[in-house]
Amino acid sequence: MQLSDNQRKGLIVTGIVLALGLVALGIYKLVKKNTNKPEELGEFGLGENTPKTKEDLPKSPARPVEPLPDEEVNFTGQPGQTFPLNFGQKGKEVEQLQLWLFRTHGIQTFRNGIFDNHTLTAVKKVFGEDAEVTEGIFKKHRMSDYKTYQYK
Repeated sequence: MQLSDNQRKGLIVTGIVLALGLVALGIYKLVKKNTNKPEELGEFGLGENTPKTKEDLPKSPARPVEPLPDEEVNFTGQPGQTFPLNFGQKGKEVEQLQLWLFRTHGIQTFRNGIFDNHTLTAVKKVFGEDAEVTEGIFKKHRMSDYKTYQYK
């Protein structure tokens, strides 16, 4: 049986394609064998020594937030006054400011609704040393859009 040139070329191409496919399959199996399977990674995908579910996570004790000593908290505004937000002031607007500082600038403060030293430092960092959070700044940055948890 004699093959024509076109048939021979077709068989050669088919053989090459088949060989490349087998090589690719071998590489795929080798890589898959050396890679952790998703079910071995657990829910968090961090390796064999990590917890498989949330229930397996170690329980860490809650760290209480210590309030400032009374002598450090001096309300500088007038009773019933909301703006400008001042050191020692408490309320929903202060908590919204703290949430805004965290979500827009990544600055960690205690989100407790109390304008404390951490909040004051963050405000100075964002707005400058002499800046204060007025109603205009509060509205301009849409801080009131942030949902609070302590103050409904």
